[in-house]
Amino acid sequence: MKIFVTGATGYIGEAVVRKLLASGHEVSGLVRDAAKAEPLVKLGMKPVTGALDQTEVLAQAAARSDAAIHLASEASADSAKLDAAAARAMLNAGGTLKAFVYTSGIWVFGGTGGLALDEHAQPTTPHPLVTSRPALEKEILIANSGSRKTFVIRPGIVYGGKKGILAAWWKSLAQHQVVSVIGDGENHWPMVHVEDLAALYELVLEKGKGGNAYHGTLDRPVKVNALAQAVADAASAKVAHWPKEEAMKVMGLFADALTLDQDLRSTASKTLGWKLSHPDALAEAKRIYDEATAS
Repeated sequence: MKIFVTGATGYIGEAVVRKLLASGHEVSGLVRDAAKAEPLVKLGMKPVTGALDQTEVLAQAAARSDAAIHLASEASADSAKLDAAAARAMLNAGGTLKAFVYTSGIWVFGGTGGLALDEHAQPTTPHPLVTSRPALEKEILIANSGSRKTFVIRPGIVYGGKKGILAAWWKSLAQHQVVSVIGDGENHWPMVHVEDLAALYELVLEKGKGGNAYHGTLDRPVKVNALAQAVADAASAKVAHWPKEEAMKVMGLFADALTLDQDLRSTASKTLGWKLSHPDALAEAKRIYDEATAS
């Protein structure tokens, strides 16, 4: 299958590209920095030079492919507009495109209030950072047709390696010998290893039912305090709590999102045969720390 991936050199994107190439797919990836893309190019990825706001480039690349996966995001005030424009450009591309996968996220549900929500739940109370996403998700899923399948994937809190949300912990450990937790840490994160998430993207393309959303999360959420303490024990360090109000002065709404208490399940994803190689983030705490801090 010919697959075009935006965000190819990003944290999740790189894992997805590697997985698809290893499975024998022909992959092209949107890149801005040729040097950053070089490791993936050596593996066989074809670089498509461009940016998220170059919708004509995106549409042309998608039209030359059998499937397109949208993983790129722009950290700016125009993030939501750029995201929607890029998604629509690929969704409406002509040519040979038969499948389109949009990457959303679990924050579209906001706090789940102690309820375990799977893909059948509708996101009606999104966190302020992602208020535009539920409508865009709906637009994409409604566009599913006999000739073109559309999907939404909602990754949980992604871990594995040096990058991702947990990168802030590796930084605070390196600088202060503490795992810095925002808020009281009594909230829960639905997590997923980046390699398991990459496998889900491939499964959705191969076996997914068009017009549906799929969650990428472990079977149970992890209490943030428990994970932080396990990582701190592995590092012979301590856990320190950063009051949310203070963190928001530095990080804005992102700090607030990290204090969401959520329980998201991946019922539909499991029907595709999705099996977790990393089913328990808490049990893997030492391995997570060792991988992240390896030279």
